[in-house]
Amino acid sequence: MVFNLVREGLRVEAVNPYELREGYELVDKFAWRGAEVVIQHPNHGWNLIAEIETFRGCPRWLVGGCSFCIEPRYGRVVFRSIEGIAREVEALYGHGVRCFRLGRQADFLAYMAKGTNEVEFPKPSPEETERLLTSVRAATPDLEVLHIDNVNPGTVAFHEEEARRALKVLVKYHTPGDVAAMGVESADPRVVRENNLGVMPGDALKAIRIVNDVEAGRGYNGMPELLPGINFVLGLKGETRETYRLNLEFLRTILEERLLVRRVNVRQVLVLPHTPMWHVGARIMARHKKYFRAFKRRVREEFDKPMLARVVPRGAILRALYVEAHEGKYSLARQVGSYPLLVYVTESMRIGEKLDVVVVEHGYRSVKGIPYPLNANTASRFFSVVRGYSFLSDSSLFSAFSLSHFLDLSARSPLLK
Repeated sequence: MVFNLVREGLRVEAVNPYELREGYELVDKFAWRGAEVVIQHPNHGWNLIAEIETFRGCPRWLVGGCSFCIEPRYGRVVFRSIEGIAREVEALYGHGVRCFRLGRQADFLAYMAKGTNEVEFPKPSPEETERLLTSVRAATPDLEVLHIDNVNPGTVAFHEEEARRALKVLVKYHTPGDVAAMGVESADPRVVRENNLGVMPGDALKAIRIVNDVEAGRGYNGMPELLPGINFVLGLKGETRETYRLNLEFLRTILEERLLVRRVNVRQVLVLPHTPMWHVGARIMARHKKYFRAFKRRVREEFDKPMLARVVPRGAILRALYVEAHEGKYSLARQVGSYPLLVYVTESMRIGEKLDVVVVEHGYRSVKGIPYPLNANTASRFFSVVRGYSFLSDSSLFSAFSLSHFLDLSARSPLLK
C-alpha cells in the first residue's frame, strides 16, 4: 500500500486500502535497500534482534485453521525465497545487526514443506531447512544469535521422522537458547474439536517428547540448545471448568516425565474480526475469569518454578547477558533471543553492559543471579555475609572452585531470599 501511495504521488484516493500483496517480490526488493534504517533503532549496537519473515499464511487454511486465528484468512501459503531471505539478512548484517530470528510464520518446520496448500499438515523438508539455515549463516559469518519462532506440534507428531531430521539440522546451525513455541492451546479434547485446533493432547505431548529427545544438551551460553514452549489460549468455544483441570493435568504429566519446557504462555483469547470466534466474542472468557486467574497462578507456582529449576539449575553459568533496566537494588539483564530469561542481577550495573552470571535462586518466570566472576572486594554489601568465609580468602574473584560452597551458603542466607 505504501509503495502504491508513493507511486501515485501520495494521492490517497488512487490507492486501494484493502489491497494485499500476493508475493514477496516487492518485499525482497525493498528489504535490503531499506536495511540501513536499522541503525536508527535505539537498541542498535547492543541487544537488537531482527525478525525475518519466511512465509505468509498457515498450511491449515485448507480446513479453516483454528477458530481464533487470523492467519488462515490470508488463504494459500506463500513462501519467501531463500535468496530473498539471505539478501535481507546480509544487508542487515552489513549495518551492524548480529542477532536474528526466523519468525513471522505459523510453523518453522512448514517452510517449503512437501504438500503445502494440498494437505493440512505438510511434510517437513529437512533439505530445504538446511538450505535456508546455511544461506543465513553464510550471509552472517559472525552472528551472535540465530533463533526461530513457532513450530506446530501436529507437524512434529504426524511427521516424526522428517521433523526429527529438520530439528537436528536446526540444532546444527542455530545458537543455544532456542525455543520451538508450540500452540497447544488446550488439553481438553472437546475444546480441540470445537475450535478445529487439529492437535489432540496426546499428539501435543508426543511433539514435546520428540523435541526433548532431539535437544542436544546445554549450549555454550549456558542455556539448553532447543526446548519446546507451550501456548495456552483460554476462553475458546466448548470451554468448561473441566478444561482448566485437564490443562493442569497436561502440565503435571510433563513434570512427571522429567521433560523440559522453556516457558508456558497463558493467554486470554483475542477475538478478531472474520474469525469463527468473532461470533462468540469474549463472553466465555468473561464467565470464566476466576478459573483463568486460578489456573494462571497454579501454573506459575506448580509448574513454572520447578521447571525453571530444571532448565537452569542453581550454579548454571549464563553468558552474554545485557543489562536492560533497574528495579530497586537489582539490575535486570537478559540474553538476546526469542524468549530470553530475565535475570535479577544483585549488583548495580550500567544499562547496556554485557556480563555473565551464575544462577543462585529461582522465581516463577525469572531467576536471581550474581556477576561471574565476582570481585568480592568491590561487590556491594549484599555479599558482606560471605566475605569472611574461607573460600574467598585465597582470591578476591568468585570462581567456579568456590561455587558449590557459595550456593550452599546462599540457601541459608536471608539476604538471598
